[in-house]
Amino acid sequence: MESKKTLWKLAGLVAMCAALSPAAMAGEGNGYYQLQSTLKLSAAQPSWDYLTFDASRQYLFINRHEDGVSVVDVKRMEVVKPKIAGTEHAGDTALASAEGLGFTSNEDGSTTLFKLSDLSLVKRIKFGSNADGNAYDPVTHRVAFMMGDDATVLILNARDGSELGRVKVDGEKLERPVADGKGNIVFALRDKNRVIRLDMDKMMVRDEWPVACVQSNSVAIDKGNDRIFVGCRGEKPVLLVLDGKDGHQVATLPLGRGVDEVIYDAEGKQLFASNGVESNLVVYRQKDADNYEMAQSVMTRPSARTMAMDPRTKKIYLVTAEGVQDPGKKVNRAPSFFYPNFFQPDSFVLLTYGVGK
Repeated sequence: MESKKTLWKLAGLVAMCAALSPAAMAGEGNGYYQLQSTLKLSAAQPSWDYLTFDASRQYLFINRHEDGVSVVDVKRMEVVKPKIAGTEHAGDTALASAEGLGFTSNEDGSTTLFKLSDLSLVKRIKFGSNADGNAYDPVTHRVAFMMGDDATVLILNARDGSELGRVKVDGEKLERPVADGKGNIVFALRDKNRVIRLDMDKMMVRDEWPVACVQSNSVAIDKGNDRIFVGCRGEKPVLLVLDGKDGHQVATLPLGRGVDEVIYDAEGKQLFASNGVESNLVVYRQKDADNYEMAQSVMTRPSARTMAMDPRTKKIYLVTAEGVQDPGKKVNRAPSFFYPNFFQPDSFVLLTYGVGK
């Protein structure tokens, strides 16, 4: 009889411990990422590029080309600014937190400066005929802009937007840059299958490494282990891991088609890649600097290709819309044969993915 009572007590203790475990308390369920919420965004002609996350304010900046930059408060999940004034044609936004300024990268070769405190317009500066991705370097307090049509990287002073210099590179498909925390930016040349490290202080190319893949696209950095992650498209998409000291390749990981963003979570030791053609989010677990294993692959939605992450909650944000290919209009078949060339009106949506509901 006493042994039965002891067993019941042990069973109760085990159940209580399970209920109080971090996973249960956080509502993590089976540990897989899943769609937690959607937020419809007004758009007569949906179009977008990169997403930028402000962790200090819990703001998500959505760069929507002709519709400018929209800002969503992800804590309340509501639009706090449908459009920042003067941000038409924005494809990317860099946040100069020390200066309290945001810098958009506009497709017409301009940047819009706005205050991070109240999202008000400061000024719009014209510097060329084109621009794509951009990045803020907190070490030099400078902002880099990719001007692919001119094979040029433009560098501005983050304090006032004044031009400091231009750096020529051997390529025209300059992808979104990432600051490495050492006064450099790192980016891929998609048309040359190369990765470049550029010194923001000296305004010169420090390193240029060929990579063993086709259409090198997205870049992320593991600052602690000095590793560079490169998402590649091509017929056999892969995620490469490079040694940041000399650029040699240490790992090759399978990837979905249409990768347009790679994020490394240093705290969780995980790699995320959003693949718009394959409609999935691929997650790799970092075992050590040179070894990785697949953690999960999550189905998302077609054309959900660019993303941002909240480093605290680990939630992933993607946007997409209902795409259509009209054969009577110009079609970009590089990503896939049936790649959409326009999106249905008012079908633009923000998707939030997280672990558990």
